[in-house]
Amino acid sequence: MGEELRSAPSRPEIGNFGFRYEEQTWIFIFMVMMVYSLEGSCQCGAVEFTVDSHTPVPYQLCACTICRKVGGYGGAVNLGAMATTLKVKSGEEDIRKYHAIADRGTPDEKRLQSERAFCVHCATMLWVYDSQWPELIHPFASAIDTPLPPPDEMVCVMACSKPDWVRWPDGEKQVYDKYGPDSIEDDPQQVAS
Repeated sequence: MGEELRSAPSRPEIGNFGFRYEEQTWIFIFMVMMVYSLEGSCQCGAVEFTVDSHTPVPYQLCACTICRKVGGYGGAVNLGAMATTLKVKSGEEDIRKYHAIADRGTPDEKRLQSERAFCVHCATMLWVYDSQWPELIHPFASAIDTPLPPPDEMVCVMACSKPDWVRWPDGEKQVYDKYGPDSIEDDPQQVAS
């Protein structure tokens, strides 16, 4: 809507936006192949890590019970990254893993196989890993120190789990009772150029 399309930058940097998949398919292919090195840490500084991502836009907010309890206030925003590129620079011994409990307090209660890594000293949530998708790891956007590009639009998921006192973020957004139809890697608007 009145936004100008930008030509492909000669040296790509996070934050160059404006491409539209429908209008410039070749740019989408170019963007997907780009890799961004992200640096992250916990609040107390004991844990520092790097990870590579080709989807560094923090656009999806999950308001499920697990994300609200481990992520704080309204939920958690995670990024997509390549699991094999995760490097813990310091504090490996300060990382603990938590396997969340789904449907807590119900007959369907079960411990999930996905693991959430956190700092044992300050409890900063660092990333989520699930062996069902071994190539992926999902760092918490709040643990990333590298400046991240703002999303054009938020995708808010698990509205069925959101209490009334939690407010969705202002601005453009799509809200889904469960999950949206696209993953972050299928949505060209969420890949930084």
